[in-house]
Amino acid sequence: MTSRKLWSKDELYPLWMVAHSQPRWLDFLTEKLNLDAQAEDYLCDLDEAWRATAKTLESRWRREAAAMTSKFHSEIAEEQPEWVKGQRREYLEQEAARLKKQIRQGYAEFEASAQKGEPLFNRLLIIGCSSVKELERQLGRVKAELAAGLNMVGGKNRLREDQVQLAKSRPLESVLPEPPVKGFILCPVHQERMGKPDVHPSMLVKGGFGYCFSCRARLDALGYLMKVRGLGFRQAVEALQ
Repeated sequence: MTSRKLWSKDELYPLWMVAHSQPRWLDFLTEKLNLDAQAEDYLCDLDEAWRATAKTLESRWRREAAAMTSKFHSEIAEEQPEWVKGQRREYLEQEAARLKKQIRQGYAEFEASAQKGEPLFNRLLIIGCSSVKELERQLGRVKAELAAGLNMVGGKNRLREDQVQLAKSRPLESVLPEPPVKGFILCPVHQERMGKPDVHPSMLVKGGFGYCFSCRARLDALGYLMKVRGLGFRQAVEALQ
């Protein structure tokens, strides 16, 4: 039986430095070098200590980077407020275009399933169980910021982000004059989109949102107050607080 070599820490450390970034590094070293249990324990302790230190340093670096970025943005906002506003608006417009494209793709899948004659429940799963609703919520927040100038420099009386978020979280049912019947209501924006009122309840109200199967309109509480009741964005947000 071949005796195992007794490895010193000074010998093991360079081996760990070379190998630890590779998958199954410990198994590889143990097999190739016939390491004993004591050497394996040392390498494991060394690797765990390194990972813990790296995690701590990464967390600290992230905090420092966030603080520096925040300071930089504050300084730029004070010195060049109009430039900051323009950059933020450009970003929001690009984000809105991206979200709209993804939402259209989601509803295209929904309509394709309808053409195939799939049951309504299966079609709703495409919308409800996919990311479409979350994309619509994101788009709503982007539109709200574009409309109100949120997070942009200037405007002492601007709405706060938490106010808009609270308004966006309100369910559509909370502003309807009457509760849905079997989950459906007459589409309140049918006239605007189709040129004639909805005569059969076509808008499904589910999960706090409305979707019209006839005119394809989508509606939330904030949109209802603005489109149906004619409130401005600020008025609608304040009404939903």
